[in-house]
Amino acid sequence: MPYGQPVTKLIRARFSCRSYLGKPIEPKQQQLLGDFMAADGPGPFGTRPRYMLAAASEQDRKALKGLGTYGIIKGATGFVIGAVEDGAGNLEDFGYQMERIILYATDLGLGTCWLGGTFTKSRFAKKISATKAESVPAVTAVGYIATGRSMQDALSRQVAGSDHRLPWERLFFDGELGRPLSREAAGAFAEPLEL
Repeated sequence: MPYGQPVTKLIRARFSCRSYLGKPIEPKQQQLLGDFMAADGPGPFGTRPRYMLAAASEQDRKALKGLGTYGIIKGATGFVIGAVEDGAGNLEDFGYQMERIILYATDLGLGTCWLGGTFTKSRFAKKISATKAESVPAVTAVGYIATGRSMQDALSRQVAGSDHRLPWERLFFDGELGRPLSREAAGAFAEPLEL
């Protein structure tokens, strides 16, 4: 993996950040993130989603104004926008590669937040110049993490249940619902399931 830290550490560190400092992402970090996105080949199912980083600059902090996140995100100075053509496995490849990008951004010290239904798809589609054959299933806010949470952030996390993950025995089952899978029975899969 191209990460500077173990992927397990990055997965544990990453959270849905909804409040950002409003400081533009450093050009070096923008370049690294852009290079990472450009170097990614096809996903596991063979489709090729494409991604771009739309980022504000020090000179143009309002460059992203009007993209539309319905007030869920505060102060983000970048968005990873992805587009994918219809086809078998396209959304799986999109999600897989977007998560790789998110973990890379985490490795760079940036906060991220997946946005699926809380963004104006047409504006983001225009930003990435999506063709008629492409859709923009999700975008990811990216930027420097603000200290403390805004009231809106706390409310969003509460509504989404972000801080209340179900316990292991209610997430993983052994053959049928109602029969919890023990960590011992999961064996080598216990850590990946937990992550």
